[in-house]
Amino acid sequence: MYSIWKLIRKNSYDVIYIHGNSAMMFIEARPCKLGAAKRIIAHCHNTRTQHPFFHYIFKPLFSLITDVKIGCSQLAAQWAFLGKNYQVVLNGVNTNRLHFDLLVRNKVREELGWQNQFIIGHVGRFNYQKNH
Repeated sequence: MYSIWKLIRKNSYDVIYIHGNSAMMFIEARPCKLGAAKRIIAHCHNTRTQHPFFHYIFKPLFSLITDVKIGCSQLAAQWAFLGKNYQVVLNGVNTNRLHFDLLVRNKVREELGWQNQFIIGHVGRFNYQKNH
């Protein structure tokens, strides 16, 4: 925490944007506030944590020191912050850009030498919360 405080103090950051999955973001937010960051934005991406005890301990303090509270869903915002003073910014994908095109598929397979191959793809990280 000291290194975060020192970094914020040294560089005089106006805004800090923290991403996480629980009120444990307080651990990063507190030294930012003490380091004189003018605005702290917290963006919660989940509705559970591996450390629920600490989440509930930090939640009131975390809600007090964050200036802008964002959840990727209504449930994520309610999970992370006390009260109703938050915004919901839905994670979205323009599915129109991802429609199936047989010509594109065949062209890419040919470029990669995969014409007659069975292929399984994955985009993302392999961790517990992604529920593989």
